[in-house]
Amino acid sequence: MNHAPRLRRSRILLLLLGLAALALSSATSARAFRCECAPLGGEFCGANGVTYDSPCVAHCFGVKIVHSGPC
Repeated sequence: MNHAPRLRRSRILLLLLGLAALALSSATSARAFRCECAPLGGEFCGANGVTYDSPCVAHCFGVKIVHSGPC
């Protein structure tokens, strides 16, 4: 019995799964890098009612600042 076709399909599947995992980890680390913000030591109220350390942090979550100070 020849198992070559089954083995070939298994290897291709493993390769594709590995590439998918690599792509997902790259996207995650790239997003984390873009969203590195230094805290400004103040408070900023986001449009979602959450208080953020800086406008940069709010922007990372896709939130606009509505005013400075706590919500």
